[in-house]
Amino acid sequence: MVNAQEWLDENYPKEGRKEIKRLGINNKDLEGNLDLNDFVNLEELRCYTNKLTQLELSNLSQLSMVYCDSNNLKNIKFSHYIEKLTWLSVTDNNFSKQDLPLFSYSVNLKTLYIDNNSFSGSLKPLRNMSSLNYLNIKNTDIDSGLEYLPENLTSLYCNDWCAEQLKNYDNYQAWRKDNLYWINKIYSLEEQLIGNQTIINNFQHELNNTQSQLSETNQQLNKTLYQLNDTNTQLNSWKIPYFWPQLSWNQPNSAVTFRTQLNSFDIGTIGGTVGLGIIARYLYREYKNRRQTFPQDEERQPLLQQEVERYSGSELNQIRNTLQEQNQIAEIAKIISLNEQPEFTTLKQEITRLKVQELSPQVGEEKAKLEQLITNAKNKAGNSEKIVDLLLETHRKLAQINETSQKDKLSGKIEAYQDILKVNLTQEEIRNLLTKQTELSQLEKHLESLQGNQVENFQAQIIQPTYGTPGSSKGGNN
Repeated sequence: MVNAQEWLDENYPKEGRKEIKRLGINNKDLEGNLDLNDFVNLEELRCYTNKLTQLELSNLSQLSMVYCDSNNLKNIKFSHYIEKLTWLSVTDNNFSKQDLPLFSYSVNLKTLYIDNNSFSGSLKPLRNMSSLNYLNIKNTDIDSGLEYLPENLTSLYCNDWCAEQLKNYDNYQAWRKDNLYWINKIYSLEEQLIGNQTIINNFQHELNNTQSQLSETNQQLNKTLYQLNDTNTQLNSWKIPYFWPQLSWNQPNSAVTFRTQLNSFDIGTIGGTVGLGIIARYLYREYKNRRQTFPQDEERQPLLQQEVERYSGSELNQIRNTLQEQNQIAEIAKIISLNEQPEFTTLKQEITRLKVQELSPQVGEEKAKLEQLITNAKNKAGNSEKIVDLLLETHRKLAQINETSQKDKLSGKIEAYQDILKVNLTQEEIRNLLTKQTELSQLEKHLESLQGNQVENFQAQIIQPTYGTPGSSKGGNN
């Protein structure tokens, strides 16, 4: 074996490399990396049948042909964009498993041979090579993307999945013509997705800015609230003790004076409803004392009674509401059990059981309706029947996630599937299908929740301990 770079330096002095346009170093038993960047005017390179592992060509903007088959190449470093490169052959090398962006630097390629390598993924990176006429991808791990190849492609050499798609056609051109509608549809959907992604990115940028501003505002608000709470704490520490002595009952028209003081006092500073309760109890106690002390005072009695009613009204309403709820529960209990008064837990379990009994057949009926809609849709969809399953599965996943980015991605897929199905189905048929799926999903979730409650209640009854005192017949042996 001969070191490639050392051999090159010995046989091609650096001062003369700028003049060379064609370089043929094939069948030299060369190995290792080879840097050819000093050959700035090189147009054709032939280095096939060696043991080269890497080619450095990033400074060769004039290259039009590279022929380096049968080496151990793992990488070729080209310029970011080589306008003049039209022929590239890297057949039978040692490239690691990778996608095809490696070759997207040159949109003017006419011939590309990458067979007998471990290239993988899709042919999509070649979509902009509008001049490509010959392509060989035999014995690679590429598995998709036939629709992205340029329409000028006249010769395509492939096997496995690619050959399977083309087996009923004379050539790629015939296959493309027969699938042109779907190819255009894919391109259109991708453009929509790109546009949507741009909008999403803009919204995300605005959202990030808004969240940053909101975070700053929250910090300021928390700081202000802390200061406010601290101030209120200090205020309450002296306001409550000094408030009550100011209420004078022994002066003329004391009830009127007290009411005036009470109206000017901020009840919120002593705890909302707690404060109301304190005032109501205080008023009532003072009312009874003053009634005993001054029973002849006709003015004070009605005024004090008005204050008690005014500040106790909310508590009385709460009591009335509680009694009303208890009466409603009692009426339901009478309907379920005539001769005995069931506990609330028993009552809840019975209602759950009845609801499960009602929903179970309803879920079955709705499921049958959905299956019939699916069958009808698939019959009308023809060759696109699998799209119906994809649409329903994606719609089901959409209802289960909360992450915005994932929801947007799934929504885009749903729109794409709907566009495909609209060829054979109406918009109303598709909408009815998705609506019925949503309704069935909600019913099933409700039923599962009720059944889960039944199981929990049953388990709770099983593990409930037996209570009793030592020596009694409960919880022990006689």
